[in-house]
Amino acid sequence: MKRINKFVALLLGIILVLNFYPNLLIQANGSTSQQSFVNKMVEEYDSYQKETQLSYQSFESTEKKNYDAYYKKQNEEYLLFHKQVSDDFSKIEQKIDEDIQALDKKYGKNPSYRDALDEYKKAADKHRTNSPMRNYYRAIDQHVTDSPMRNYYRAIDQHVTDSPMRNYYRAIDQHVTDSPMRNYYRAIDQHVTDSPMRNYYRAVDQHVTGSPMRMYIRGEISQSEAEKRINKQKETTKTDIQDTEKRSKAVIEQTTLRSTQSIEKTQTQSLTLIMKQRESTIDALSTIRKKHFDEGLTFEPLVLQSKEIKVMINGQLQSYTQPPTIIEGTTLVPLRGIFEELEATVLWNSKDRSITVSKDDIQLFLQVNNTQAKVNEKTIKLDLAPRVINGSTMVPLRFISEALGATVRWDGNTRTIWITTEE
Repeated sequence: MKRINKFVALLLGIILVLNFYPNLLIQANGSTSQQSFVNKMVEEYDSYQKETQLSYQSFESTEKKNYDAYYKKQNEEYLLFHKQVSDDFSKIEQKIDEDIQALDKKYGKNPSYRDALDEYKKAADKHRTNSPMRNYYRAIDQHVTDSPMRNYYRAIDQHVTDSPMRNYYRAIDQHVTDSPMRNYYRAIDQHVTDSPMRNYYRAVDQHVTGSPMRMYIRGEISQSEAEKRINKQKETTKTDIQDTEKRSKAVIEQTTLRSTQSIEKTQTQSLTLIMKQRESTIDALSTIRKKHFDEGLTFEPLVLQSKEIKVMINGQLQSYTQPPTIIEGTTLVPLRGIFEELEATVLWNSKDRSITVSKDDIQLFLQVNNTQAKVNEKTIKLDLAPRVINGSTMVPLRFISEALGATVRWDGNTRTIWITTEE
């Protein structure tokens, strides 16, 4: 009886061990084909996981580099603009101070000019509420609430809640809850519950209850059935990850475009307001001086330098992969971007590198490196031929816009091209 009890106990122990450690069954049976199948499935999983990780890391790295470059460029632009208008204000202030001193020396002892000098001094006092000089001073001060310069500064500050730059930054940060980059990252993370990658991982894990691999090890299903189920899960995982990747990239692209357009639009609006305030300040001071001292004031025009040219079409800031450029006085823009916004259709002929543009009853014909163009069969000589720059075909903006019935205006102060189309 004791022998039977020992045998039963030993048998139960073996069953328990094999139940919790099915790998031992492979070793016990010496089934190399079974172990080979397990290894094959695990290797396929590892290979796919590594492939998706590398793809994600490459995408994330590229987006971060793009963001860092854009952030740096915008901050450099801001500092450049801020310095230029600050220097300009100082020059105006110095010139007026010198003018007041000269007038004070000339008319200061004359009682009839006392009130006139006093009015001029008050208008030129940047510390006096609502004085012309103070209005210009406040417009360029980033610390003044709702000033044009502050609005510009806040738009490019990634630490300001809901600023365009912050929205861009958060979209590509995998640590931000529900950001598109995080959603992509979580989809390929095997440690995230119910992620596509985790579902695939669990299918090939022989320790997961109910997994195809465990059922195969336990002899509940055949090897072919196990492989069929694992491959089905693999394809489902691939599809889910591809869909998540596509959605995430689309959202990032949309957020990036929306943010950059908002930043550059705010930049243009802010600088336009500053230039208008400058003009208003000078006019007010000049008017007061002329009223009392027979002669107004003149100042050198302020031409703000910028690294890039901006294009506004019907009030909307345009964004191009290849920025507009000026060559020999002619502004060139990417043909695809400008044509789409002007609602024209374009046909590109790679053989002769020609471009045919159609809109309503107007047809244009241009050719790369050829200054001869056609408007409805009428030959026109261009100041500059279309050319390829950094892989983008660039065409003369003014010729294209005006030929399609648009009005073009150049603002040298903000380096902005304003295009208005007929409704």
